Amino acid sequence: MRILLIAAVLATGLQSTSSQAKPTRLVLSSDWEVGKAYHYERVKERVVNGKSGIKGRTRVEVKVLEGNKDGYLIQWAFGETEILGNPPEKTAARQVANLLKGIKFKIRTDPYGRAKSLVDKGVVLELTQAAGKAVVRSLKARGLWSKDKNRHLEDIELFLDDANFERALLKEPTIFFTPSGGTYDLKKKQCYRDQIPNPFDGDPFPVQAWFYLDSYRSETNRASLKWEYILDAHRARSILRKTVKQMARRKGVKGPSEKDLPRFSWKERAAYVYDTETGFPVSVRYTGKYRIKKKTQIDRLTYTRVAD
Repeated sequence: MRILLIAAVLATGLQSTSSQAKPTRLVLSSDWEVGKAYHYERVKERVVNGKSGIKGRTRVEVKVLEGNKDGYLIQWAFGETEILGNPPEKTAARQVANLLKGIKFKIRTDPYGRAKSLVDKGVVLELTQAAGKAVVRSLKARGLWSKDKNRHLEDIELFLDDANFERALLKEPTIFFTPSGGTYDLKKKQCYRDQIPNPFDGDPFPVQAWFYLDSYRSETNRASLKWEYILDAHRARSILRKTVKQMARRKGVKGPSEKDLPRFSWKERAAYVYDTETGFPVSVRYTGKYRIKKKTQIDRLTYTRVAD
């Protein structure tokens, strides 16, 4: 919101002057230009128990295809992925990282511009599974189809799994558009509660989250926001205990003891720089950290806008 400050008229007869106060509230509009395409350099990396997997750099195009009062149709298109560093089985890593090369998929957003669903899921699934199976055949032919020899197989199996496919493809658009359509006050933490699905079909797990508008310069159309999303581990464990007991009761078996229940945590955070004129991010820096039992997984993802 812009506040106009009217300067006092000086006794000497100088003309009055006015200036604009720095805005303290940002309304992050999702009034996007239909037909407009934005190009980004995407860098993605996964680290499991301190061991780095694939780290790759990809050119991505995000295009606004349609828009109405119910939301937008957005197209995501991946170019070729360049492997960074020198991981084991670099050829295999390149094949895995390029599973989505050339594939364009469309998502629907809600009226605020947040990712909601995958469009033409069956068609996209068929294309990605065909690519995944081709990589599997290649790895088997070279004796690399083994989790002991190749640490990248989880990425392939994810795209061969119908149940997880849509969630996997929507992950990045969801992160990318998380702040869209919101109203934020400068230097004020805005907390909210959310839920994530329970993988065992019980009650959802509770999450505590917040946004923070770190800076906003209307003269340059730039705003910096932070976001954090943390699982309430204590309440989630209580829900898991209840869910496991119900499952055991239905099956007529004895459930695991309290000490046998896995301990887990989930924390996501992201830093955004937004172009407030277009309503699209200039950059996104995301980190997700997950722990279950003795496994710690860290996912890092950045999107940086580049010239068309």
